[in-house]
Amino acid sequence: MAVNIIKFDSEARESILSGLDIAYRAVRTTLGSRGKNVTIQHYSHISETQKFNIQNTKDGVTVIKSLFSNDPEIQLGMDLMKQVCDKTVKEVGDGTTTTAILFHSIFSSALRSWKENSYLDINKVRRGILIGLDRVLEELDKLAMPIDSRDRLHNIAMISSNGDRVISDMVTELIYEGGKDVSITVKKSLVGKTYMEQNKGLTLNRGYYSPIFLEKEYDRYKVLEDVVIFSTTEELTYLESIRPVFEYVQGVGKSLLLIAKDFKPNFMNQVITIKEKGLLKDIMLVKAPDFDFKSYEKLVDLHRVFGGAVVSRFDNIDFSDVVRSFSIKNADKPGHEKFLGYSPSVRVSIEKTVLEFPEMTDELRNRIEDRCREIELKIESEGLQDTYDRDWMQGKLRDRISSLRSTLSTIYVHANSEVELNEIRDRIDDCIHSVKSAMEMGYVPGGGRTLHFISTSVNLGEGLSGYELLGVNILRESLVNPIYSIIGNAIINPDRVIYSLESMDLVSGYNVDVEGIVNLLDSGIIDSVKVIQTALRNAVSMASTLITTDCLILNSAQIL
Repeated sequence: MAVNIIKFDSEARESILSGLDIAYRAVRTTLGSRGKNVTIQHYSHISETQKFNIQNTKDGVTVIKSLFSNDPEIQLGMDLMKQVCDKTVKEVGDGTTTTAILFHSIFSSALRSWKENSYLDINKVRRGILIGLDRVLEELDKLAMPIDSRDRLHNIAMISSNGDRVISDMVTELIYEGGKDVSITVKKSLVGKTYMEQNKGLTLNRGYYSPIFLEKEYDRYKVLEDVVIFSTTEELTYLESIRPVFEYVQGVGKSLLLIAKDFKPNFMNQVITIKEKGLLKDIMLVKAPDFDFKSYEKLVDLHRVFGGAVVSRFDNIDFSDVVRSFSIKNADKPGHEKFLGYSPSVRVSIEKTVLEFPEMTDELRNRIEDRCREIELKIESEGLQDTYDRDWMQGKLRDRISSLRSTLSTIYVHANSEVELNEIRDRIDDCIHSVKSAMEMGYVPGGGRTLHFISTSVNLGEGLSGYELLGVNILRESLVNPIYSIIGNAIINPDRVIYSLESMDLVSGYNVDVEGIVNLLDSGIIDSVKVIQTALRNAVSMASTLITTDCLILNSAQIL
């Protein structure tokens, strides 16, 4: 039977806290370089599969996502924790554990204050918390330091990847060289090792249509030199429909890259005959990326870089226009200039096609940047849409910008199981987002020290009194919890350590690995300002809203 629960006043808030407590305890233990692991048995409807679907991890977001309870009241608190942490992940890709700790601390502290004073004006307390948030964010902006070296980026990467040097080295190199717009894809390695691959050119996520065009049957890729490019969003059925293209390419002695929605058997047979007779220098067929208008957009990207134009119904252009443009003499723009692009070299593998950019001129650079600006406007427009796939769509648009700027890269991960692969993938994602965030907004001393410093050294409650001051103090005390958790997870008494830090400058902090006070910057213990601000902002937003709860209505299909 369905469960319908209605609770009021403190009982409603305590129900929320019961689930938050469990989620907080589960994820808190993972924080810091000496944080502990959590062992998770993932659910599978096949009992035999579930026996082997076990993961051991200290990745905060993985732990949060794995939390479930048969008690609907406890599950509510867990779901709220998932919601706030998921928001942080989507915005910056890291900081989930810090978000969870701050959220729980603010909410539970406010509830304790309300228990002590049943006449407490919770809305004024909430206002105080929000005022405190603005002041903390302002202090973080003041303390932020810009990334000035590869080493600083590497330090951020080491912390966010839980000390994995291989991952940190790769991510640092890719982002330091490619900038914050670089797009990094993570895939499973098929060669027994972890490695990275940088794509120096525009990338299409489509490989060769048929291996028959490879030099040897067992080749993994083919490189075309001096390449003419023809693309269409339509199917190619007969060679006659684009014969002038073949005749032109044959006449100038270049290679040909054909990109189309599909290649029908008749067309394939004719092209294979041309290849076997050696009528062209070289040829490769690739299916157009994506579908319909998305395919058209990506092919427009391609031609903005390499010249020519896509043949597409979206521009009211068909193959007869191609044939006509080649047959008209003394035209303003001959067919080969109107429809054909050019690349010095094209590398085609089974999974992708990378087109080398022509010589970079001011004109070409301007064309690329103009196209990138067009896509950026679409990203902004997509951000205004309230759709379930908004974030996915924005990610795909950013990938197009990365491809246009030749900043698409791939990290291939060697793992012995799917569970291990997913755990490493999560750490790489955390690492990538933290490093990009640091490049965008700078960094501060890490290990929880910056929030602790603001809490103890800045008068956040200046000019406030009463319940608003209480709200600021609730937030101020919560800022110390991340550093408490980091030191506590190292089995060290945090009270004495943290007390000694209160008289020191910001860059002095506790390194749990050496169990002593160090210069955090010299030791490479730094955090991204954007990650800290996002974690704090989301934690405060959720906690300050929930503390005003006076009634809980829980409708669940859960059977008790």
